[in-house]
Amino acid sequence: MHSALFMILVDRHQGLYRIKLCSPERGNALAVAMVNALQDAVDEAIADPNIHSLLLSSAGHHFCTGFDLSDLQNLSDQDCLDRLVAIETLLQSLWYAPLRSAALCEGRAWGAGADLLAVCDQAWLGTQATIRFPGVGFGLILGTRRLGSILGSAQAMRWLSNGYSVDQTQAIESGFGHAAPDTGAYEHLTEMLSQRPLADRQTMQQLREQLRPDFRQADMKALVDSASLGSIKRRIMAYRELTLANRSRANELSDAIRTQPGG
Repeated sequence: MHSALFMILVDRHQGLYRIKLCSPERGNALAVAMVNALQDAVDEAIADPNIHSLLLSSAGHHFCTGFDLSDLQNLSDQDCLDRLVAIETLLQSLWYAPLRSAALCEGRAWGAGADLLAVCDQAWLGTQATIRFPGVGFGLILGTRRLGSILGSAQAMRWLSNGYSVDQTQAIESGFGHAAPDTGAYEHLTEMLSQRPLADRQTMQQLREQLRPDFRQADMKALVDSASLGSIKRRIMAYRELTLANRSRANELSDAIRTQPGG
């Protein structure tokens, strides 16, 4: 079944609900329509008592490159905030869902895309996977508590405050994810997740309540407060311009090195 103008593809397989992000031409960035479609799909999976597991994957070279900035120039600060709130609502739905969840990541999982990996019980990473949380670069607090519960507060602080780009090996060593099979990863995960977990949905919900205290309101408040300190739109635009400028300087330096004798 296709949803939201083919932005995602969903189906059921023996109690497994599979969601595939299908906007590879945009790096599967989280546009409004995609976020809405993902929220509808997650809600549908949670509402179906026959579903015990959920698998997120993507089409194309990248899992999800984060918040869609293609129309940023035309947005107001309130528009930006509304979009961020919708993303956090989606992330919370997955984090607290009474379902076993997994994600298969190939290529980039940046920003909100990295947060999508973090809210799943299992993040399976391909050899080219890179994880990055750049939101602090424009003063945004999103998913911080969740990442800290996975990595520990000290490691999460290093990743976030320094804007690290983490490769597959580093992510696995940090306990963030697992190495995906080199071939047939999607089929392997489908087969594995089609097997019903030991805990039924009621027990899974109880496990969630014990292991993941309900911080939904506090986490949403942290996001809204951070996004409301001045113009979030201007902060995002300034960060994007700085990133592009740094990338241009890095490319110029690389070109200059290559043109040197013996370079």
